[in-house]
Amino acid sequence: MSLRTRLSTRVAAVAVAALAGAGLTVGLTTAPAGAASGTITYTCTTALGASDMAVTLDSTLPAQMAPGATANYDLAAGVTVPEGLVNAARDVLQAATVEGSVAATGDINGAPVTGNLAIPVTNLPASGSLPLAANGTGGQVAPTAPGSLVLKAGNFTADLIFKKADGSQAYFIDDMPCVVKAATPAQNTTVDTVKVVAPSTTTLALARSTAAYGQATTATATVSSAFTAPAGSVVFTVGGKTITKAISAGKATVTLPTLNAGKTYAVKATYKPASSAPYTASSATKSLKVVADSTKTTAVAPDIKKGGKARAAVTVKSAHGKTVTGKVEAKLFKGTKLLGKVTVALKGGKVTVVFGKPLTVVGTGYKVVVKYLPSTNFKTSTDSDPFRVKP
Repeated sequence: MSLRTRLSTRVAAVAVAALAGAGLTVGLTTAPAGAASGTITYTCTTALGASDMAVTLDSTLPAQMAPGATANYDLAAGVTVPEGLVNAARDVLQAATVEGSVAATGDINGAPVTGNLAIPVTNLPASGSLPLAANGTGGQVAPTAPGSLVLKAGNFTADLIFKKADGSQAYFIDDMPCVVKAATPAQNTTVDTVKVVAPSTTTLALARSTAAYGQATTATATVSSAFTAPAGSVVFTVGGKTITKAISAGKATVTLPTLNAGKTYAVKATYKPASSAPYTASSATKSLKVVADSTKTTAVAPDIKKGGKARAAVTVKSAHGKTVTGKVEAKLFKGTKLLGKVTVALKGGKVTVVFGKPLTVVGTGYKVVVKYLPSTNFKTSTDSDPFRVKP
């Protein structure tokens, strides 16, 4: 064998290893599951020995699928042949183009997958390196449960044909094996991860549909799916306020914040999946009407001496424990005759009312009548207390 023939054979074998190293990548021509994989080093073997080649893999499997859905995927790959090998193929073998095919293997969650890729006719450049691509069909994925589909690259074999400008064959390599190069630690051969996300359903129940101001009202969200119980939390929003509660046994319960009366509020519960939970978000909404709370007014008017001023200690309490604010109107009577009227503001739900005019007529028949003036959050209430003027 002449030196020229031996050189031609060696160059062809090394170039074939570079080309075949572009073998396995898996992808779907819709939304890609992620960026290209990292570089994977393959060892490709010819009659003259083994050569290593770094290959960048990619996939266009969908980033997300639902259980029961199907998706067909194609295959693709890319590798750059160094300038020196391109020059040798062109100048020594007199090759003008290269083409070929790849039979690729891999797995999805451990289940074997295969694909057939084609390297289209590609012109060798007059100078510089040569980027090559292989494309072909893969198969179909049809997840049945939420989780992940992890596509990993495997080994492949390649057929490569170098042709001269007149179309005649310059060199041919048949069934060249290429395997993932063993390394410590092992190479990461993951091409893509598809998140299989199941729909969730959120329902919302309120302890009551109408609540008085200050009345404790719970909201319970139940999150479910056709598969396992979704993990994560529920975000409750009402009246511009937010409460987040973790899901336990498929439920999340909170006590709603105090809401001003006189309005109907939308209470919304939104399921927020945990970062690792393969479920979609979902929400539900209920209406809550808030009305003014009832009150109880208590007036205590002590007896006074002649020439003293009538007074009354006033306390106003709400039915559900909120501190009552606002004003009270107090009237002083002798029998049915109105002797005076005072309007004062409560402080901490209490106030002492003092009438300005001294009382000089000794006797009974006096009373103080107090009315709490209704506000947005509290209903009106009244009370009265008799007293006497002592000598």
